[in-house]
Amino acid sequence: MKITVIQSVYLKNPLVPDALVRNIVALTNSGIDFQYIVYNDKGDAQIEDDIKHFINTLEIDSNLERNFNNVEYVYSDINYGKKMCTGGYVGAIPYIKGDLIHNIGQDDIYTEEFYTISMKTFIDNPEIYFVTSNALAMDENFKILKVMINHNHYMDCSKPLELFKIWFGITPPLYEVTQANNGFLAPGTMYKRELHDLIGEWDLENFRGAADFEYWARILYNGYSGYYISQPNWYYRVSKYSAGNEIIDGKPNRGYWQQLHIQAIKEKYTNLVQHNKDKFK
Repeated sequence: MKITVIQSVYLKNPLVPDALVRNIVALTNSGIDFQYIVYNDKGDAQIEDDIKHFINTLEIDSNLERNFNNVEYVYSDINYGKKMCTGGYVGAIPYIKGDLIHNIGQDDIYTEEFYTISMKTFIDNPEIYFVTSNALAMDENFKILKVMINHNHYMDCSKPLELFKIWFGITPPLYEVTQANNGFLAPGTMYKRELHDLIGEWDLENFRGAADFEYWARILYNGYSGYYISQPNWYYRVSKYSAGNEIIDGKPNRGYWQQLHIQAIKEKYTNLVQHNKDKFK
């Protein structure tokens, strides 16, 4: 089983090559077969040069050197997501060769345990379609800020329809979608490429920055089970370079696109639930 990791980049900053190196080391040490793509969704073109320069300053052994040389750098002129991680990932889909897909942000950091535990979970549970993991948020100086997912949050991914019902507030007798919650961390979620054939790809056209949110909802609604790893095993980086700090239409980017399209998600699944009430009885 092979993993395709897609590091979606957009802003020129020193955290990008640092994260890439740390992630390649973690993957190499895990012994997992992987493909690593750095996908630039019409961001700063100098990022590739920065990565190469950073790697050339390191003293690395032959095993790591081979993996650094195999990193695939792709620059896109399409600008799928206005320099957002979600949009960049959609553009990278045609380049994916792995059985598992892991779409990450430009500067998040993953441990060897993240990959070995996730892979073992897939191997030991062939019926599951995704693995999602908790994380620690940290700043640019590696200071831990918080645990990302509250352990009281309902996350039983082995019962996808039940999880969908709770997150979307569906109760009898009306079976309406009364809310829209997202408990998955997109950069901490790995899923089978097979899902693209079963339920389609991410719908950026209709859901923009909430496309990941809608995709997790689609997986659960269609009854595909997964596994949640509650112990944090990767690092969500919060920095001055984060895309969430950008201003779009006079508003902070952080959560802007998601909030803009939350209503579209609620409308889509209200219609689906209303026509398929038996699924939730």
